[in-house]
This record gives sequence, C-alpha cells and structure tokens, in this order.
Amino acid sequence: METIRDDNVNADNFRNGLLTLLDNFAKINELEEHQRAEKFMKGFLRLISTVKQAQEKGLWQKTYFNLFNTFGYLRLEAVHSNVLAYLLNPEETHGLGDNFLRSFVYRVFNIKNLPINSSAKVFREKYEGGYPMDIVVKGNNWWLVIENKIDSDEQEDQTKRYSEIWKRRVKRGENVLLAFLSPPGWQPESSDFIPVSYKTIRELLECLQFQGDSEVLVRHFTDHIFLDFNG
Repeated sequence: METIRDDNVNADNFRNGLLTLLDNFAKINELEEHQRAEKFMKGFLRLISTVKQAQEKGLWQKTYFNLFNTFGYLRLEAVHSNVLAYLLNPEETHGLGDNFLRSFVYRVFNIKNLPINSSAKVFREKYEGGYPMDIVVKGNNWWLVIENKIDSDEQEDQTKRYSEIWKRRVKRGENVLLAFLSPPGWQPESSDFIPVSYKTIRELLECLQFQGDSEVLVRHFTDHIFLDFNG
C-alpha cells in the first residue's frame, strides 16, 4: 500500500483533488445517474493524476493509503451503492463492459447467459411501488435488484414488501433477480432475496482485469472490503 508525503511537490493539487472528490460525494444524492458518475470520475481522475506526478518525482511513500478511509466513507451505504452501480453499468468508463454484471449474476443466481445488450440501464434509488430500491438494473425483459445494507438492519418486512412489489412484474412474464447485499451476507427476511456478502463482491472484482485509472479505484475498493469488512 502507498501514501503521499505532503511535501512541496503538488501538495496543493493533491489536496484540491481530494476536496473535489469529497465534494462530489457530498452532492451525490442531488445528481442524476450520469451526472453522478461524471462528477465522481472527474474528481477521482484529478486525484490520480496528482498521485502519478508525485510518483514520477520520487515522493511516494510505501505506507497505507485508501480513498474510502481518507474520506471517512467506510460505512456509508450510499457511497458503496454508487461505486457498485458504476461498476455494474456496462456503458461506464471502467472498461469492463458487462463483465462485472455478468459475473455477479452468474455467481449469485447461477445464470450464465444473461441477455445483456445496449439497452441495459443501471439506476440508483429507483422507486418501485413507492419504495426506493438501492440499485436496479433494467435489461430486456429482466431486472436485477440489489438492496444494500452496511450497518443498518433490514426494516420490518422490508424485503418481503419489496418481493411482493416485484412479483407483479414476474406475473407479467418478466424475470426478476433479487439480491440482499451486506458485509457478512446477512439472511434477508424474504426467501425471494438471495444473500450476498461483500467478500463475494471483492472476489468477483479481483478476477477481472481493469485498465488505467479504474484499476486504482477498484484496488482501493477491494482493499477496503478486505480490511474494513473482514471480507
């Protein structure tokens, strides 16, 4: 793991990069999905650019540095949901295409040939039946729904209520995949939801090949899961 000394090399740029990304996280609930991802990556890319400059000048120390730890977002569900929504989106800038989405569905639901095309869309806090769903992926006649919990317990009958809402689409012939994500893989109240641990997320990401700046984001994310979620 690595961190940067606050020396005389790009110290202001580094701090500004951190503050830009921090500000983007703070505004994350006010933005539409594409705007949210754009703001997130703008601050992140600025930070990575400064880090690279410091590396080139030999001012990069071998000690622990993690974005999620630095910003104090170790346990915030909204931040984790936004990172996952970004990674699940085949059209985003991570360069994975639909690989993470396919691997998640195969690992959790044992569905190998999910029909994914350019029409697949990823939503954050999409309302269905009057309730906000954390992460929703809409495909061609199929839906993936992920309810994400970090420290908070499931609300009374929450997954049961959500399940009944989505069963309306099942009755119309649509395929609905329901996942309940938490650090240890808690069992949801509804048996229609499949429990998923953050360890599973880390293992899936570690099997994929990222390029460029997205690789840095994923490395920090997976390190955070391993160290802070015991995953």
